Amino acid sequence: MINKEERLELYYSLIKGLDELSEVDKRLIKNSLRIRIELSDESDRGCVLLGSSYIENQLKILLEKILIGTKKHKKDLFSGYGPLSTFSSKIKLSYSLGIISENLYKELEIIKSIRNLFAHYPDKISFDNVEIIKLCNKLKLSYKIKKEESAKRLFLSSTSQVLGLLDIEYIKAKQFNEKKDELDNHFLEDKILEIKSFF
Repeated sequence: MINKEERLELYYSLIKGLDELSEVDKRLIKNSLRIRIELSDESDRGCVLLGSSYIENQLKILLEKILIGTKKHKKDLFSGYGPLSTFSSKIKLSYSLGIISENLYKELEIIKSIRNLFAHYPDKISFDNVEIIKLCNKLKLSYKIKKEESAKRLFLSSTSQVLGLLDIEYIKAKQFNEKKDELDNHFLEDKILEIKSFF
């Protein structure tokens, strides 16, 4: 059996042979493969907790890119009891702002449910758990090589796809424009002129 580094090199060599892919596409695929291999080597609980953590972090990076404010302001949003400190709030805001599609939102909600079961289940839990299997079978972004895929493979596949989609959204994302300050005299003068133009 080949080790993790050898598997990565094998996959990377396959990607290099795909000349029609852009460098960005190759980078995204390499990152997705690296994470998938890393998660494959984890225990079931480790796989889910790390995989969902990668996704949550990618949502955070994406939201930080588009939201306005100072570094301190953004830090306050995402840390402690900030409004975006939870996986759930990041998912919901990303969907409400139109950053992710409804289907991706639903996929993330399922991943979050799987994560919560693994994180809060007091006893040993694995992908053989009936509830986990049901949730993994609901994942739409997982591709099936065989008719009956294991729950872990479905989760890994979905996680890889989600991370790739979030990478693409990050590349496309643009920061919101900061609203003009209503206390600025020029802003007030412009608004008065705008209102006068209606009469």
